[in-house]
Amino acid sequence: PPPPPRGGGPAGPVIHTADGVMGLKPTDGSVLWSYERPGSTYLETFNRLPNFIGNRFHRTLTVSPNHRYVAFRLAGPEQTGDVRDIDQSAITIVLDTVTGQVAIDHLSDDGVLQITDSAIMDGSKIYTIDSDTETWDFDEHGSTPFSQGMKYSGTAGHSTFIVNADADSESGQGDRNPQYGRLSLVSQDNPEQVHTSPPSALTTEYPNAICIDGWTVVYRDGAPTNANGSFHQGWEMQAVTLDSLVSEEGSQQQRYDLGRSAGINDTASITTGKIVTLPGTPSSSAQKTLTEHSFGSWEEPRTVSAVFDPSTQKLLPMDQPSGLIRAVGVSPTSTPDSLEARVRVAPMGHGEEVSFPISPGSIFHPPGSDEYNPDMKDIAIALDDSSEVSALHAPGANIIILNPTAQPNDHPHTYRLFGLTEGATT
Repeated sequence: PPPPPRGGGPAGPVIHTADGVMGLKPTDGSVLWSYERPGSTYLETFNRLPNFIGNRFHRTLTVSPNHRYVAFRLAGPEQTGDVRDIDQSAITIVLDTVTGQVAIDHLSDDGVLQITDSAIMDGSKIYTIDSDTETWDFDEHGSTPFSQGMKYSGTAGHSTFIVNADADSESGQGDRNPQYGRLSLVSQDNPEQVHTSPPSALTTEYPNAICIDGWTVVYRDGAPTNANGSFHQGWEMQAVTLDSLVSEEGSQQQRYDLGRSAGINDTASITTGKIVTLPGTPSSSAQKTLTEHSFGSWEEPRTVSAVFDPSTQKLLPMDQPSGLIRAVGVSPTSTPDSLEARVRVAPMGHGEEVSFPISPGSIFHPPGSDEYNPDMKDIAIALDDSSEVSALHAPGANIIILNPTAQPNDHPHTYRLFGLTEGATT
């Protein structure tokens, strides 16, 4: 059985099951469409979810910035199923998330796989989604933008690809400064011209680029140093579209101030589908977290400062319901007849915690065990502690994911999924 669900289309969640890929209706969980390829091996192609469900899973699915398409890879005729064996063939598939129809189905030489609203970068080649036509081959044109730095696979810009990501940091006096990235970007319409981003925020645990529905985060005042901020005060951050970073005309038009922050909360950003920043903290926990690349050092009760919604291009007010999940856990509840387990869901922003009972056998350890985040720590902290419960946001719904077994997470087993409409978390 595969890892947990990995995407969401405009019509609702898109999940990868033992049978294949299916789109669900968010209001009742019924199946809208399904894609099955019996006997296929789905490759874990995309950048990992940070400590997701107690392990550092790579993802099998990724969606376009507009959520209209989902991309994934299957083991090809010569593929062994080991994603690290990148010289062997694979099959790249792109599905329409509204209808489930196949838009792309072709052999691939592996390598990076990114998706925009209308194209994919499959290894060294760019293809249009509507006709599966190759429009560019970096190898044929003698350009090798992937040869250095970090390789990124996943959601790209609306029409922009990330061909490279270099990590750097400025030497400081006394305190260390955080790592930042410089992204090498190309427009799908002009891939010959490579653009370099301003200093950009990187993921925490394994530094790499992060892109949420075509948006990323940059440091407003240049590379983060002790001259323009600190771990105790944060640095001025901005949300920005990748497209605007390759456009001279749009470079200042699609930047939104996020305030001062110690960095991006990539765990919360990936699980909510929004851009979430960390607070500028008064303690040393931010420095430890970002320099040691682990939320195990985080000491503050909260890991969220600002939440930016790419779909509305606005900051979400924290005194209003957001429909997003801040924390999820499992706790015991006494009833007249027995001790039952309940999943608890705490909203991000204003709203009341909600809970629902789960049937016996849904979890392996006793309810209230540390594996189930009974203290309702923020998702970023809980997952660093190898929590066996987590959540992912999809259009119209939040998906709660439980590991019901005692199996190590790198062993094949199933997961138990629960769907909540967005309103249920407010």
